[in-house]
Amino acid sequence: MSRIRPVLIFLLSAAAAPVMAAPPAKFDLICAGDSSPDGPQSKTIALHLSIDQGAKRWCYRDVGCPTVFPIVSIAAGKLTLLAVKTPYNEASFQIDLGSGDYVRANTSPAHPDAASSDSGHCQRGAFTPLP
Repeated sequence: MSRIRPVLIFLLSAAAAPVMAAPPAKFDLICAGDSSPDGPQSKTIALHLSIDQGAKRWCYRDVGCPTVFPIVSIAAGKLTLLAVKTPYNEASFQIDLGSGDYVRANTSPAHPDAASSDSGHCQRGAFTPLP
């Protein structure tokens, strides 16, 4: 009985210890896809994105991260990334972190018939710090 009591006390105290939350995820996404313009031709696209979920920021590594953009939402394993939002152009990404699939949509409020998109697949890579 005396041996069981210390073990029981240890187990109860371990269960009562505060649980530390996992740190927010930071990672790069290396993506490949195809554009889908209106017409018969499609071109291959390669993207390299750095994602900092804790700071809700991301950037295009391909062009050296001259601009850091906001992460619009993180919900149910899906990221929505805002790339551009002006009165003339809006571009955003939808990335499923479970499957790695992405869709990037480009729209123009002034020219709704000129919308374009591309889609593909991303793999996680080591995080490259944002500027």
